[in-house]
Parts: sequence; C-alpha cells; structure tokens
Amino acid sequence: MYDEWVVVAQDCELAWKATLEEACPVLVELRPVLRENPPSDWGIRSQFFRLDSSGAHIDNNLPRLLVHPLTLAAAEHVTCTPNPRRLKTWLGLRYDRPAIPQQYVKLADSLIKKVKAKRTRKIAAEARDILATFETTPMGVSYEIIAVLPSGSPEESRLEILDWISQVALEIPPELGIATRIDARPDTQISLEFIERSFALDASSLSWPVNSPDPTGKFRP
Repeated sequence: MYDEWVVVAQDCELAWKATLEEACPVLVELRPVLRENPPSDWGIRSQFFRLDSSGAHIDNNLPRLLVHPLTLAAAEHVTCTPNPRRLKTWLGLRYDRPAIPQQYVKLADSLIKKVKAKRTRKIAAEARDILATFETTPMGVSYEIIAVLPSGSPEESRLEILDWISQVALEIPPELGIATRIDARPDTQISLEFIERSFALDASSLSWPVNSPDPTGKFRP
C-alpha cells in the first residue's frame, strides 16, 4: 500500500544483527512514510512525526512492519532523515506518553483547543512541541506551559511564540487552572526532568475514558 518506508531500528541493533549468523532469525522494523496532510508541528510525543520540511511524516497509528534485512538490499535508498536523533527521541517518547490524569482533562482540552486554533497555526508550526505540567495545590489547579523550539531558532521567533502562549494562558478560565510558568526555550535547554513530568498538548493525547479514571490491570503507573 505504501511506496516509501523509513528504517526505525536503532543503530546498535542493526550493528549487532549484522554480526549474527544467517540462520539466526533477525528482522528490521520499517514505518510507512506519508506525504498527504502533513502535521503542522514536528512533534515530540505527538501521534505524528515530520521527517523533513517537505511534508514526509510518520503516523504512529499505522502498523509497523518487520522485514528480513535482505529487503533493504532490494529497496532503493532515497534519502536519510535530516536529524535522525529527533526521530529516535520521538520513537522513545511514544512509549513514554502518559495519559493526562482525569482531573486535568477539561483544562488540557481547553489548552489544546487554543494551541491548535487555525488563526495561530503558522506560529505554532515554529515549535517542535508544546508541553504542559499540571498540579493540584491547596490554592487549586496550576499548570506550566513550555514551547520547545528547534535549536538555533532566532530570538524574534522565541519572543513571538512566548507572546502567543501567554495569550493562550490568558484565555483559559481561571476556575480551570492558573498558569504559574510560561516559557519558550530551545530543545537544548529542556531538562530530562521536565520531559518526564510533562504532557504534550496534542488532541490525540488526552486521558483514560471518563468512566475509568485510572488504568486497569495488574500494573499501575
């Protein structure tokens, strides 16, 4: 069904598999490349990931394909991803994609609608992602919003995006939550600690069903 594919196996896995005997069954993971209706942002935890500025992207909902390494030898090599580390970051964080806790869903939904508004889509496209944290204190619900920018973004772009997300926060009803921190920083200044406790303001990343406020099963996060 698809003409283009991208190899998403880790370098170390490819190197290790190359040393194995032919009799040992090894497979390489591929993802189909799409070009229609590309996402507007690059994404960190998003359902979609843009491979380059031409519109080529991956949809995480599509089935992944495992093939014999000889399949790669038979294929035509078209290009390399401009920034393979960004792809590796996205692949890793897709598995670290916590659902927004039920008590913050209304707030997150309101933020998402403002962030995804069509009138500001051009500004939003300059950010890799918009991340938020949520907290309940004796004073009520508070949140932080951080726009993650590609390294090397000009200061004018940072200030423009900072002004935009500040306006987003001002439009949120205070009864839903109060912003305690609003910032726009390059990806070189985003800490691992913040990544681990933040949520992507992406319409595909909300929460567990309303009737089930927590994940079910033996293990709970």
